[in-house]
Amino acid sequence: MKSKILIIFFILNIICLHSDEKISLWAETSGPPGGRFDTIEINPDNPNILYAGSNFGFFISKDGAKSWQRIEEFHKNRYSLALYVKSIVIDPNDSKIIYVATSVGLFKSNDSGITWDCLTGFNERVDILGVAVDPSDSNI
Repeated sequence: MKSKILIIFFILNIICLHSDEKISLWAETSGPPGGRFDTIEINPDNPNILYAGSNFGFFISKDGAKSWQRIEEFHKNRYSLALYVKSIVIDPNDSKIIYVATSVGLFKSNDSGITWDCLTGFNERVDILGVAVDPSDSNI
C-alpha cells in the first residue's frame, strides 16, 4: 500500500514540476496602512468587500483589496488611540451584520459598518479577544 501511495505522489510531483501551465492562487495586492494585521474577514455575499483590523484600527476594502479606507465612524468616541481590533465576524445569515472584538469592547453594526453600537458599554473598557456567531442561529 505504501508503494502505491509513493508512486502516485511521485507521478503527481513530476506532472506538477514539468507542467507548462502556470497556476496562480495568490495575487499581490496592497494592504491597509499600518503594518501587521491580525484579523481579516471577507464578505460572503461580495468577495470584493474585505474588513481588516489591527492595533492601527479597522479598515475596509470595497475593491478586492486594491485600496483600503479606515472606517472613521467606527473610531469615533471609542478610545481610538488604545483601540486594537482583534477579531471580525460577519453574521453568516446576514452579511450586513458585523461584530468586531477590540481591546475596549465588543461592537456590532447592522448596516455593513456604517453605524456601530458598543455591546459591552463605553465606560467598561472590556478587552475582547474573539467573537463567534452560531451559523444555525445568529441570535445566540
